[in-house]
Amino acid sequence: MIIVLESINDRSLADTANLLKKGGVIAYPTDTIYGMGCLVSNTQAIEKIFKIKARDEAKPMSLLCSSLEMLSQYCQPLTPSNKNLLRRLLPGPYTFILSANDNVPPSLVGQPRKTVGLRIPRHNFCLSITKYLNEAIVTTSVNRSGESPLNDPAAIEASFGPMLEAIITHEPPQGESSTILDITGKEPLLVRAGAGIWPLS
Repeated sequence: MIIVLESINDRSLADTANLLKKGGVIAYPTDTIYGMGCLVSNTQAIEKIFKIKARDEAKPMSLLCSSLEMLSQYCQPLTPSNKNLLRRLLPGPYTFILSANDNVPPSLVGQPRKTVGLRIPRHNFCLSITKYLNEAIVTTSVNRSGESPLNDPAAIEASFGPMLEAIITHEPPQGESSTILDITGKEPLLVRAGAGIWPLS
């Protein structure tokens, strides 16, 4: 079911939030590409995403947050330098690898270093729904493992429609994946080049 959001308001957010609270999985636009997601607190919905994507459960998915304060709820305390870096680059087209804390479900924790990928996209729907829920949502590309990400709502519906509670359309993505930076060490380490500028100036 494709849901076209002409505007972001309490009613549209409530409708989407209800789908997620009932254990639903949705496809939604970000600033980079379409994401597939569910509530981080719903382990059954997380398992459903792994099955939909035929994704190796040893490859954890990232979390999408609305603010630095929310992001901090899912990682170990940020160092001053990391906090400054995140303030500088977020919201934006980056995923940051940080040390996970106990609020992150085990299936989303990277092993063996116990890390988590965290995002704050520059996208109205993403920021609004996570703020409305006061909880992070899972974010992973809309594709079966090993295939190219889908960014067209009609193509997403054709491939995954029966398995998703909704496909949200609002402010289309730019079509390039986020840049992934590992900031668990002394200096940021590029994991994947993408829409975010690298090297950092």
